[in-house]
Amino acid sequence: MSLLLINPVWSRTVAKQRLGMRQRRGTPIRWCCEICSVMLPRDVWPASGGSTVLRLEPLYRIRFTYPESWMVELDGGWEQHLFLAEGRCEGSMSGRFRGANFPQRRTAAGPFRPDFRAAIDTDDGATILVEWNGYGRAYPPGRRQIVGCVFHLSDSERYRRLKDVVCVCVGEVRAPDDPDQDSTELVIDVAELIWEPIAEWRRVTPLPQSGDDDPGGRAPPRQMRKLRRLRQGRISASVHDSFRRRQRIASISTVWRVN
Repeated sequence: MSLLLINPVWSRTVAKQRLGMRQRRGTPIRWCCEICSVMLPRDVWPASGGSTVLRLEPLYRIRFTYPESWMVELDGGWEQHLFLAEGRCEGSMSGRFRGANFPQRRTAAGPFRPDFRAAIDTDDGATILVEWNGYGRAYPPGRRQIVGCVFHLSDSERYRRLKDVVCVCVGEVRAPDDPDQDSTELVIDVAELIWEPIAEWRRVTPLPQSGDDDPGGRAPPRQMRKLRRLRQGRISASVHDSFRRRQRIASISTVWRVN
C-alpha cells in the first residue's frame, strides 16, 4: 500500500524502526501523529475541526522501593508475586506513597503484569487511592521498562476531578549501583491523557502519475512543472541526492493532494 507523509519524519533509519518493516525505496510515509505513530492509507486525509494528536499533561513522579516481597511458583513456569511499596511522589500531587503490588510474571525471564493498589497521603492532607495496571518489561538489564495506565479516586475537592481521568505512565526498575543493596528503586512518571475533539477523515484525489501532463486542475501549472522536474532529476545541485529529491517530491505532493 502506498503511503504519504503528514508529519515529516525524513530519517529513513527512524522510519524503519518505527514501522517495524523495511521501507521500500522511494515510498513516502504517512503518520497520523508522532505520539501515537498511526499509519493511514494514502487516500485518507484529516479534515479540519479536530485534533490528530494525543496530548499528555504531566502529573507527578513516583519513586519507591519494595522493602518486603514474597513469591510462589505456578504451573508452566509462571510466578505469583506480592510486593509492599514505600515511597514518595512529587508534582501536582506530592506526598507519601504506599501500596501493594500483586503481579504475575510470565516465566522467570518474562514480563510482569502489575496489579497495583496504593494510597497517596498528600502534603495538603488529602488521600488519593491509586489503581495501576500495565507491563513490567524484562528489558533492558539494569533499567527494565515500565508502561501502564493509572486511575485515581479521591473525596478531596482539590483532586475530585481525577475520578474519571485516564492517566498513562512510563518508568524504570533501576537496579542498585551497590551490589550489596538488595532493594531496587522504581521511578515512574504519570501523565494525564487529555480529551480533545476527534478530527474526521476524508478521501482525497490521487496525485497525477509521473509523466502526466494534464494535472486536471489539481495544482497550478508552476507547481506541476516543479514536481515533474523533481521527478525527472532536473533540479539544482542542492537536491542532487536522490533521497533528498524524493523528500521534496513528497513535500510538494502533500500540499496539492486535498481538493
